[in-house]
Amino acid sequence: MMSNCSVSIITYIDCTTGIFLEYLPSYIDNITSIDGFLEYELILVIVRSVNNVKENIILDPVLEEYDNIKRVYVDSVSSQYDAWNIAINNSTGDYITNSNLDDRRSKSGLSMLHETVSDLHDVYYGHVTVTTNKKDITTQGHNHVRRRWECFDINSTDDLFYHNSPHCFPLWSRRCHDNGNMFNTYKFNRCGDYEFWLRGSNKLGFKFHMADIRMGCYYHSPEGLSTDVNGSREIQLENRIMRLRYGSSDTPIPYYHQKLIKDTSITHV
Repeated sequence: MMSNCSVSIITYIDCTTGIFLEYLPSYIDNITSIDGFLEYELILVIVRSVNNVKENIILDPVLEEYDNIKRVYVDSVSSQYDAWNIAINNSTGDYITNSNLDDRRSKSGLSMLHETVSDLHDVYYGHVTVTTNKKDITTQGHNHVRRRWECFDINSTDDLFYHNSPHCFPLWSRRCHDNGNMFNTYKFNRCGDYEFWLRGSNKLGFKFHMADIRMGCYYHSPEGLSTDVNGSREIQLENRIMRLRYGSSDTPIPYYHQKLIKDTSITHV
């Protein structure tokens, strides 16, 4: 394992169900093929279960090939953001980014975004394409992607309330976690990343930078944390709490879902 690195990529794998098996092979193929991967570290927080045997079959050969991948096994986590906190505490990178199992990064997006870092900003993000077709992320040769997030510059907390532009593939400085500032796992099981950006902007002075870079493809899953209709009531409650904590009487209800724009020029991740 590397003693230090430029970027730590953190990923949560829930092995308590077999769903991860559908995404893990193509996820590994994608993440290990991005530019600069050997200079980064990949931290995998994995929940123990009987399915770890199947996980080992997939990951053991990969770890034999790459010494910059670390598995951290846990018995349970309270949420995805709990797993992220564990991963961050086990990482060494000066900068951190998350990748979900159903995210697919562009080949050069992360390395290009990393080239933009400076002491002037804390959080960095770029453009994201979106697909509702699972084949775009689980197989090769299917290109149904035709939509993109509409992202904006963030110059104030109110800008974040209008649009959660760092929603997917953000890169943030480790200093964002100074003094124990971590993802809130007590009240925000669905919008924990959004709350972290709002808290950082409103209370800690986070500075954001948007780069004109296509970062990758986000799967708009019907079972996702922020896209599952069964979780809409919980999302609405968390949004109200965020508005009360970080907004004002004129602040709009947080707009967690970005506006999707049809873009026929997009034909790949």
